[in-house]
Amino acid sequence: MAIYSHPVVQAFAIPRHIGRPIINRYETGMEYGLHSDGAYIHDVRTDVAFTLFLDEPDSYQGGELVIATTAQTFTFKLPAGSMVLYSAGELHRVTPVTSGGRNAVVGWVQSRIRDAHQREIIAKLSLVPRVLSQDEKYTELATQSGQCIQDLIRMWGD
Repeated sequence: MAIYSHPVVQAFAIPRHIGRPIINRYETGMEYGLHSDGAYIHDVRTDVAFTLFLDEPDSYQGGELVIATTAQTFTFKLPAGSMVLYSAGELHRVTPVTSGGRNAVVGWVQSRIRDAHQREIIAKLSLVPRVLSQDEKYTELATQSGQCIQDLIRMWGD
């Protein structure tokens, strides 16, 4: 599955399994209220959720994905083919579609790292060796930081 092997999914979700995705269609007047996803869907622990937008934003009105974290609220209405990854435990909703139709693929990832904060630390740190490896003088540091990331995954993984 292309989603599983995508570098951002690998860095952010550290996937063990990806559950069976579903396609949601919202027509005029439809919405999905504020909720957090079930802890298990289709026998997969839902550590990370994803929404893959299938329609261009100007083909429908409303239908934004809204994710409310403890610190901030984020609103997404992205071009077709764009995907949002977020902690499945975060409160989220889809605003009412006021015209047109909104199609999206939604799914869930069981991560090798159960704790969302630990996944976030690893995702942020994973940028370090990528950036450092672009300059030969930092090759050794890039290798060492990559090793530290793998050590954290070993320590925190289940």
